[in-house]
Amino acid sequence: MLSGLRGPLLGLGIMLCPLAVCRSQSATEHQSLAPLAASTRIAVQLPVQGNASRADSVPAAQQDTYLGPDKVNHFLLSAFIEAVGFSGMRKVGASRGTSLAVATAATAATGVGKEIHDGITKGLFSFGDLTWDAVGIGAGLLLISHSQR
Repeated sequence: MLSGLRGPLLGLGIMLCPLAVCRSQSATEHQSLAPLAASTRIAVQLPVQGNASRADSVPAAQQDTYLGPDKVNHFLLSAFIEAVGFSGMRKVGASRGTSLAVATAATAATGVGKEIHDGITKGLFSFGDLTWDAVGIGAGLLLISHSQR
């Protein structure tokens, strides 16, 4: 049943195969794969970056920093969530003070939640990220305080 699909699936597999993995494999090695069966399990191996020896391992020496390219993302996203949360609350008729409180709480909860997720999945709970989240919340509050409504 799958023998008619072998060619297109094989071509798709070659096309989607990461260059770092397929660089050492020739087209004949790809074509020698056994036909796919219903019980066949397909494993995807991604190229490893950094010092890790396996794709599923976490680098052992991750350090928390207060400067880095991801800190800009934390700052901008926190300011954005603050502004959108405030605007949404005002749109549904909440007072200015309530809107500020709810937007700030939602933004802070989002930042802490992300760091908890990173702590569980990557093994790094970053106080540097939380600091930039707080700075983004402050910038959002500063912009909101200068708004008319």
